Amino acid sequence: MRKKILIRIFIFIFLFGISYAPPLQTEAAKSIYYPGQYEKTIHGKTYYFSMNKYTSFETKMIGNFYIFRGQKRLDAFDYNRHGEIYRTKKNTYVYTTKKGKLTFKIKKKKMIVKQKGKILSGINLSGTYKLVQRYMHP
Repeated sequence: MRKKILIRIFIFIFLFGISYAPPLQTEAAKSIYYPGQYEKTIHGKTYYFSMNKYTSFETKMIGNFYIFRGQKRLDAFDYNRHGEIYRTKKNTYVYTTKKGKLTFKIKKKKMIVKQKGKILSGINLSGTYKLVQRYMHP
């Protein structure tokens, strides 16, 4: 009896075939390569974020940033602050100090910065910064 059932199943599969559809897999969106120069005008002065990437095997830091105020000429820059950043989620990076915190959310052609606390005296760095130049991949 069991043998007849197995033969019928085999014949059915052979004649009609059973199509196997693999389960659907969704691919996660790729991380955006963030190193570059971003700019925004605050109170009539242009602020530039220079975002850099590196690999650290000792800490969870994955990059650093520099904040400049001034013109696009390198000799005219007024250097304000720098720091190391670490990744919290996809395309989101954080810089923390005792007095405040900067969160960088990277988009394709812009960077959204949220500031909590005090980073530079008298300046709120929150807002959308436009990508001026993307640095090359290493």
